Amino acid sequence: MSHVKRSTRPAALVIAASLALSACSGPGMREGAVIHGTAYSMQEVQQAVAQIDSIAANPVDVSQIVYEAAVVPLIADAFHGSPYTVSDAQLTSTMHGAGLEEEPNELALSSARFRHYASILQAPGIQEDPAMGPVLAQLNAVTQEDILDLDVEVNPRFGTWKPEEGGVVAEVPAWITPSGTN
Repeated sequence: MSHVKRSTRPAALVIAASLALSACSGPGMREGAVIHGTAYSMQEVQQAVAQIDSIAANPVDVSQIVYEAAVVPLIADAFHGSPYTVSDAQLTSTMHGAGLEEEPNELALSSARFRHYASILQAPGIQEDPAMGPVLAQLNAVTQEDILDLDVEVNPRFGTWKPEEGGVVAEVPAWITPSGTN
């Protein structure tokens, strides 16, 4: 019977990779996202993605959910007081009607509110509705600076908040190189 000497090198590489990945969350960022001062756990962010994904026409990801939740206060503020304002109860009812079986979490409701208002803005003839005049005027006053000033922080596991690039942008750590390069 011969003895086979096993290399500890693969195990060491796995441990080193695990430690490097666990360090990606950074000190103090245990949340999945902090949007306008409200912290959402990793589980809440992932749950919101799953909830919206279960009723959306197209697949969604963390970037969309975080971006929608971040900008919806600007949009909701413009719609406030108009006949198109929607309540959490109305959104929840609509989400249940679309097939969501559980209660939507706060982040999913924010995304649903964004999607509701976006669908109104895309409706044919909505531009001619006199009730939309003040809404459209306020939305047209929103600048790129307003979006850049949004108070958003995301866990590095999801990427980096870059509203000028559309929200959360996934970034590959420098120590990871594409296959075939050194």
